[in-house]
Amino acid sequence: MSLGLNNLLRNIIINVSSNKIGRKQHIIQQKLDLNFYNNQVIDYRLYLAKDQTGKWLCTGWVAKNGVPGSIVSNHSNGGTVQPAFYTLQESLGLTSETTEDLKQQFFTVACRAAECLEKQSGKLFGDLGVDMAVDKNKHIWIIELSHRFVDDTLPPCYK
Repeated sequence: MSLGLNNLLRNIIINVSSNKIGRKQHIIQQKLDLNFYNNQVIDYRLYLAKDQTGKWLCTGWVAKNGVPGSIVSNHSNGGTVQPAFYTLQESLGLTSETTEDLKQQFFTVACRAAECLEKQSGKLFGDLGVDMAVDKNKHIWIIELSHRFVDDTLPPCYK
C-alpha cells in the first residue's frame, strides 16, 4: 500500500475515532483471525494470583463461547462458559499432549504479561484476569488484562 494511501486511511480512522471515542488515547489492535468452533467465537479467561513470594500463578481458566454468529463471547451478550482444556482440544482437534503444551503456553504468556503490566505501570496487583484467544494457526493472543476480573456468574467448578 502506498504511503499516501496509508496516511489517508490513518487520518480517516483518527477522524472517525475522535468523533466516536473522544480525544483521549486508545490502543487499536489488529483484527485477529480467531478460531471458531460450531460457528462460535472462543476465547479464554485465565485467573492469575500471586503466591506468598509474589510470583504469578494461574489459578484457573475457562473457555468463553460466543453466541453462534457473534464476534464476542461476553456472558452479558449470551456467551457461555465451558471447561477450557476440553474446549481447546475439541475446537482445534488436538491430542491431549498437544493441548497440555498449548495450555502451558497460555499460562506462561499470561504470567509474563502480568509481570510486564506491573513493571510498566508501576502498580502492584494481587489478582488479574487475562482474556486470551488462539487463532487458526494456533498462535496465542492477549485480548485484555483486567484487575476487575471476578465474574460471579461463573459456576463454582470453574473458579
